[in-house]
Amino acid sequence: MFPTEAVSGGVPGAVDFRGRFGEHVAVFRPPRRAGRQAERMPMLIGRFHALIQSRITWIVFLVVIVFSFVIWGTPFLFSGRGELERGAAGMLDGRPVSRHEFWEMLQHVRLAVAFNSSGRLPPVDERTEPVLRKLAWRRLASLREAARLGLTASDAEVREAVRSQPMFQLEGRFHPESYRNFLARFLGEQGLGEGFFLEHMAQELALRRLRMAVAQSVLAPPADVERIYSVLEDRFIVDYVEAPPPDPAGTPTPSDDELKEFFQRNRQRYEVPPRVVVKYVHFDAARHLAAVPDPAADEIEDYYDEHRAEFTVLEPDPATSTNLAGAVAATQTVSRVRPLEEVRTNIVTELRRRMAHDRAEQEAMEFVARISPDRPTGRRSFDEAALEFKVEPRVSPPLLADQPLATLDAGLAFNRAAFELRDNDEDRFSQPVRAPSGYYVLWLVERMPARVPELEEIRPEVLADAREDVAVRARRAELEALMGDLRRGATSLAEAAARWKTQVHTTPEFSTTSMPTNHPFVERLVREIATCNAGEYAGPAELPSGGYVIGRVVHRAPAPRVRLAGMAGPIADLILRERENSMFEAFEEELLKARRFEDRLPPPRAVEDAGDG
Repeated sequence: MFPTEAVSGGVPGAVDFRGRFGEHVAVFRPPRRAGRQAERMPMLIGRFHALIQSRITWIVFLVVIVFSFVIWGTPFLFSGRGELERGAAGMLDGRPVSRHEFWEMLQHVRLAVAFNSSGRLPPVDERTEPVLRKLAWRRLASLREAARLGLTASDAEVREAVRSQPMFQLEGRFHPESYRNFLARFLGEQGLGEGFFLEHMAQELALRRLRMAVAQSVLAPPADVERIYSVLEDRFIVDYVEAPPPDPAGTPTPSDDELKEFFQRNRQRYEVPPRVVVKYVHFDAARHLAAVPDPAADEIEDYYDEHRAEFTVLEPDPATSTNLAGAVAATQTVSRVRPLEEVRTNIVTELRRRMAHDRAEQEAMEFVARISPDRPTGRRSFDEAALEFKVEPRVSPPLLADQPLATLDAGLAFNRAAFELRDNDEDRFSQPVRAPSGYYVLWLVERMPARVPELEEIRPEVLADAREDVAVRARRAELEALMGDLRRGATSLAEAAARWKTQVHTTPEFSTTSMPTNHPFVERLVREIATCNAGEYAGPAELPSGGYVIGRVVHRAPAPRVRLAGMAGPIADLILRERENSMFEAFEEELLKARRFEDRLPPPRAVEDAGDG
């Protein structure tokens, strides 16, 4: 964990830390006897001041410091190389990479994913963690290579890159309020700040330049452009027939030996994932709302000034000319900031809601302090503390990591907190988990590791799957034989359709960029159709229903050459982009090998605090 500068919620002895992947986690520390220390501090300062008045004493003091740093190597300040390597996240270039450095690189990867996809930071769980970790190591190696080549960004370039981000633009200009909101809401909630974001932008510029340097040899030859153009713009007419899904009911029951062999071959299919049972209490912000006073006038004005973007609306331009019928001739609009009096009620409601939420957090932190083993006057049990705070302890059903409880509003944050709990005094309870309605505190009841049940426990399910497997393999063998007969001319699509009691369908003329909407099965054949000439067969392609579709290209008309000139540029860009991505991924993998990369982190979900070391 990494300490931040913020002190949590005014709770004595509660200090905010960054959690495993950057979220703020408040950890209780027993309050020290600050009063006695405050009384002694002036006396200690006075003694030290008197001590350094002696030149001889001061020289001796300096000699000790110099010898400690230069000659003795300051063993009391720095760890040896072996100790650093033991606590490292991994090795790169023969040097250890601390967990702190790796943790920060992981946050940069998450932010890059958010910018390039959904706009949200991806969660870190047992499903995503292996991918994110691999990307973080690649990013670190690439940044070191960019620095070696001098491919860095100046402060001015970073500022310009920030100002040009579309998300910070309003009416074509940089909008500082949008930038501040992004820092406070998007990054602030993750325990990250402006310095982190500026560093991220500098990294992105460096990586972009490295990518350009690597991709200089990538080409998009005219022959490849023409081939892609043909795939996109050639016109097709296709006959196709649907093969129904295989019917397991018609397959023989497998013997015991066959069933055991199938089960052993597919054991992982039946693995029950790890689950956790927790006891929890809910600190509802709503019960504090009645006691929350109205905010002061300056608080309302500050909120209004800081959130002007929220109160900016687009309205029709009154200066727009009208035609003779009185209708607006153009759809021009102007932006207007709603006046404070118009939105005052909304602001008061929001500020009161936030204050109630803060009081619920304060209460949850005090609850955590009661059950903490570090409490100087002795800890309370979870149930005793719940009784004292007048909240009802409840027990969850067995939780899965990726399935939130529908009865709670904390979403997967609740599950993540549950799976972080451990069976020891310090880690058995969670820190407050934020939710729209307030905060939750969790207590570990039972951890249920992943397991594969014995065959007899799930025999009916395995038997059904084994029969379906036999049916599927039989249908695929049948289709492979049919495709061979079709290509040799030994049978036809009409005969196959008669066998399955269906019919042959014929599409209208289409291209792969304008599929016929009333023939959805053809979309499953597009990949095969694109490389077929007239008279050739495509498929079989599996359908979502479990059936299959087989097609025959009846007609293929070449795309008009007149359009090639207009589309050549975009097609070449597409080819270059795909090949650049593939080349850069291969380049990053080679970088890791060349830099003698070694990952020393535990397997996903076994990683403890990423900030340690």
